[in-house]
Amino acid sequence: MADNKDTDGPTEEKVIIDITISAPIAEVWRAVRDPGEIANWFGWDADTLADEITWIFADHVAVDEVEHVLNFESFGGLEDRFELSKTENGTRLRVVRSGPAGHDWMGIYEDVSQGWMSFLQQLRLWLEKAGRTDRRTLYVSGGATEGGALPIAATGLPARAAAEPGAPARFYRPDGTAMTGTVWHRTDFQTGVMVPEWGNGMIIATDKPVSERYPRGGGSLMITTFGLDQATFDALVAEWHDWFAARFPTDPVFEAPKAASKPA
Repeated sequence: MADNKDTDGPTEEKVIIDITISAPIAEVWRAVRDPGEIANWFGWDADTLADEITWIFADHVAVDEVEHVLNFESFGGLEDRFELSKTENGTRLRVVRSGPAGHDWMGIYEDVSQGWMSFLQQLRLWLEKAGRTDRRTLYVSGGATEGGALPIAATGLPARAAAEPGAPARFYRPDGTAMTGTVWHRTDFQTGVMVPEWGNGMIIATDKPVSERYPRGGGSLMITTFGLDQATFDALVAEWHDWFAARFPTDPVFEAPKAASKPA
């Protein structure tokens, strides 16, 4: 246990994410270092994506090429790092957090942790199932209406107790059509389902608890596709945007690609 310059007391480390990716460590390391590859799993299609990748993965990170470790700059007294190691089945990727001792990082909702989980599961999907093709991603978030269901329940995705990774899953498109897929991952706050119809893409629904920003709770949807033509993707965007906006109108965020291009 050591002192952290951004905190007034002792700090400790916890593993907040621990996943295994079925790909060689050289491929996973390249995917977390090359800006063009990072753009296919990190964040979503926003005008600021290239700048965010540069800021986080180039300008504000310490890199250990030998040990395959990324130490990201401290933010708000918390410091995260990626640790990659070889395993029998591929590559183990851990996110280790340093922060104030005694803080319950695992049992409460926290935007950065949930974001890392979503993005790293997209990385695993891109490397294992999507053929490393370019993605298009729709992201929407907002606060719920009075008495409204949060995103996992609103889409019909399985809740944590019923969302065993690898199990068949069903959810519903805005027009009521049932879609089937496979549970890819789940946490206390989010469920991800791989969807073959979207080029082995994924829908991730994340529930956010009651907060000052969301007095009735809220959440987000991230719909990632691979290989869809522009017209099909545009129709998908319109369909889900209108559905989400009607149910989560408070402090809304909407991000979708204007073109299929990616940062170089």
